[in-house]
Amino acid sequence: MLDGNAAPKMGFVIGFVYSTKNEASRNMGEYLLREHGFQELSESIFRSGNIALYRIDSELVYYNAIENADLELVCFLSSHSSAQGIGAFTVHPLGNWSGENRLGGEPMKLSVAAPGAMFSVLSGLDRIESSLTKTYEATHHGPLLRRPSLFVELGGNDHVRADRMLAGKVAEAAYNAVENDPEYRKVVVGIGSMHYPAKFTRLALLKGYAFGHILPKYAIMNADGSSNISMLEQACSESSEQPEAAVIEWKSMNAAMRSIVIRKLDEMGLEYEKV
Repeated sequence: MLDGNAAPKMGFVIGFVYSTKNEASRNMGEYLLREHGFQELSESIFRSGNIALYRIDSELVYYNAIENADLELVCFLSSHSSAQGIGAFTVHPLGNWSGENRLGGEPMKLSVAAPGAMFSVLSGLDRIESSLTKTYEATHHGPLLRRPSLFVELGGNDHVRADRMLAGKVAEAAYNAVENDPEYRKVVVGIGSMHYPAKFTRLALLKGYAFGHILPKYAIMNADGSSNISMLEQACSESSEQPEAAVIEWKSMNAAMRSIVIRKLDEMGLEYEKV
């Protein structure tokens, strides 16, 4: 199996990555192997049309070796953790807003977001018949990649993470989503809200807004009073589709924080909408 130190170039367009160390991830990867006619190219790389499936035995959040595969899109299949134990299907971009990088990537660096692909995946997850939450998550953790990438996750608690049927549904939704051109109305960055931005998710599903990076309220200011607001420049530049506007969850921030955000957006010349 790939050990995190190599990911050979194979000329594919889209790469899915799953880890044997992660139960939900393993179940999703094995579902794709069974159901979509993947052919084995090596012990750890499989092919179906222009899609490659990479099996690794290391943690997904540290696996930046996939950068060497020269893919147009990387989709990581992963488990999801929730402090409240709430079962969910999630999708999110990668990166660290602050100076911390405990879960891979580099401090204050964002990977290239894939707004269109994430919108398609979120729409596919929303069509799954299940009472579980379907949501964007704010941008967080590694690996740091210079190509469009996203995490698709299943979990929230042990019961959901171990459910093979749900794993298959999530994997199928993600596979179908990246195979088709996204049909969104507008590409935006999200500012404010919490880790699970319910209003941004609703705006995507109801009005066709494709979110790239999402800067949550808790990541705007640091404990020492300094701001990470300059990261909004990366949020726009590190995106496979250029954001046309920012969407601010207005009431999630106080007036002082909103002032910092709006001043930066004006400096960037980026329009904003309130939600």
